[in-house]
Amino acid sequence: MRITFSQGFDDGLRDITRVAEQLADAQRRVSSGRRLNAPSDDPGATVAAIDGHARLASVDVYRQTTDDASSRLAVADSALSDIIVQLDAARVSAAASLVSGHTPEQLASLSQELLGIRDALLGDINTRFGNTYLFSGASSTVAPYALQGNGAVSGYQGDTSPISVDVAQGRTVAITFDGSAILQGGAAAHVLDVVTTLATSVANGDTAAIHQGLDDLEAALSRVNLAQTQVGNSMRILDDVRPQLSTARTATQDRLSRVEDADMVEAIADMTRGQTAQQAALGAFATLGRLSLMDYLR
Repeated sequence: MRITFSQGFDDGLRDITRVAEQLADAQRRVSSGRRLNAPSDDPGATVAAIDGHARLASVDVYRQTTDDASSRLAVADSALSDIIVQLDAARVSAAASLVSGHTPEQLASLSQELLGIRDALLGDINTRFGNTYLFSGASSTVAPYALQGNGAVSGYQGDTSPISVDVAQGRTVAITFDGSAILQGGAAAHVLDVVTTLATSVANGDTAAIHQGLDDLEAALSRVNLAQTQVGNSMRILDDVRPQLSTARTATQDRLSRVEDADMVEAIADMTRGQTAQQAALGAFATLGRLSLMDYLR
């Protein structure tokens, strides 16, 4: 069967196009370092890559949440530590007032110390992280307690439901807390009012009321210690989760690399072969163009 000039031209053009596409593919892999540059490169691998990126994004969200929660818990832990210090100081001042022989001026001084401690406690329970009040539960934009114009402290203004966040699959930690559970619990009054009343009792030398105040402070210390223990447990959860998230991220990146990244040795070899094939196809096509009519008549 005789091959016409037109057939030879078409075959040569197809060869040039085919080897050009193969060369371009190899060049893309070499220049980008990626095996997948478009979904059509490998539809099955593309699906795996999409799943891998989704997993990676999920891990990164957990890591960011963990870092944020850790910062919040550290601030809350510091505030609770200072509340314990202030309650101990209040106990010392109140106990000192029970010693006989104090002048009215000395009792007044101890009373003022207690009011100063009350204000420090108010500052601690109203601790914020950014724009978030840590001890207002879900009402995190509202201060838990406020000092009123008459010198008294308001009732709890927050929410009793703390905000919790997911830090890993099936692992959550609270990032805001119920301030009323810490300062009041089941008691008749929150500890800010207890200290205010205690200051008045000290100034008046009311021994029975001072003893009651000391008992209330002791109960408050127990609640604060419990809250700090809970914060510490949450911080330990974060310490456990961090290396797990790092391991999961590394494993996911490795899987993505195997799916998406090019084998550079193979890609360079393919590019070299493609260049050789292209030169050969162009040379053959050029030879076809030099054939004369007599060549086809022979």
